[in-house]
Amino acid sequence: MKRKLLCLIFAACLAGLVPGCGQEAAEEPDDTPQVSQVVQTPEPEGCVGSGKFSESSAQVDAAMVQPVLVFMHRYYQAVGNLTEGSCDDLFVSVVEADWNEAVWRSLIAVREASLIDLHLVDYDFTLTITDVEEHEDGTVTLTITEDAVTHFAGTEDVDSEEYGTLHYFTMAQSGDGSWLIDSHSCEGGAYYNFVYDEAAGCDARLDEFLQNIAQRQAQRSSAGAAVDLTWDHDYDRQAAYTYMQLYIQDRSSQWMVYDDLGGNCQNFGSQVLHAGGIPMDETGDAQWFWHTDVYMHFSWINVGDFMDYAQTNTGYGLVANANANYYDGQAGDILIMGAEGMEHTTVIAQPITDANGDTIDYLICSNTSNYRNYPVSAYYYTKQWVVRIFGWND
Repeated sequence: MKRKLLCLIFAACLAGLVPGCGQEAAEEPDDTPQVSQVVQTPEPEGCVGSGKFSESSAQVDAAMVQPVLVFMHRYYQAVGNLTEGSCDDLFVSVVEADWNEAVWRSLIAVREASLIDLHLVDYDFTLTITDVEEHEDGTVTLTITEDAVTHFAGTEDVDSEEYGTLHYFTMAQSGDGSWLIDSHSCEGGAYYNFVYDEAAGCDARLDEFLQNIAQRQAQRSSAGAAVDLTWDHDYDRQAAYTYMQLYIQDRSSQWMVYDDLGGNCQNFGSQVLHAGGIPMDETGDAQWFWHTDVYMHFSWINVGDFMDYAQTNTGYGLVANANANYYDGQAGDILIMGAEGMEHTTVIAQPITDANGDTIDYLICSNTSNYRNYPVSAYYYTKQWVVRIFGWND
């Protein structure tokens, strides 16, 4: 396939504005970041949004990318207002449009089940075209990365950021010279591993997802139970928090990056734990370490292997409760999630509490996807496990 850059001006679409030793489990260290309380706000009449293409984007026909810009606004307006959205007029095929609307519909259902208000107050996204590929049939595929900052009603004072979400839009020209979207796919959010039930118009697993949420929320009544664990050294939550905030969009040069090798999520989580003082462990049957890409243990970079280490390690190294009550998490704890199993690792940045001070959600940080201070209930992965990190033993 030959690559060709089409040259025209972006003016019509660049702006795009739219409406101690052997201590017992007790209190956590006092230096944890301040938690965020839920902001009680009325249901918005409509979120306010802006979006544009970056100046560094490949130059393409403004008419070609205008449907992409409109599509992105339609997506944010739908999931932002938690209302049905439509994009039929932007696609060549109604079938393709319906598939995208089903993704939106399923994500809305998951967010509506949250204990916090996940309406969007506002959003601001920037799209960057990184590749343009022309096909023999006249269609053009645009590879686009999305960066966005959103403010959720339940955490209105928090910038929830995402970076580098990858989209593919294949564009087709109609008879009158205008452009429509032939197909769209995305390597993030609800689009990732979406299972379409065409008859139901939603994800085939949606009922299961909602049951996962209900089962998780049922754990609130048993939160705060004592943990029978001891450790020699405290986990430095403040150091872990500082590290996680630094390496969302960027990657530390000290470590190999696994974004293109299955994802960097557990690698990031392990780095956060290590920054918080947890030592690498090359002793016994349960190990956790990374020195080079050929001398390391898979528990450092693989979600399931890390969970095995957290569950089974005794003696030297990490002291954790891998079977913690979901609502007992603190800053620096690991939160593992997935659609059907343990697929993705995130790190808790802050608990979100209600007016009584009880945890009802978390702000998380993660790599691949790259999220900073993002409400975990806004994720599409509804199977979730909190791994409480207490410290380590000599």
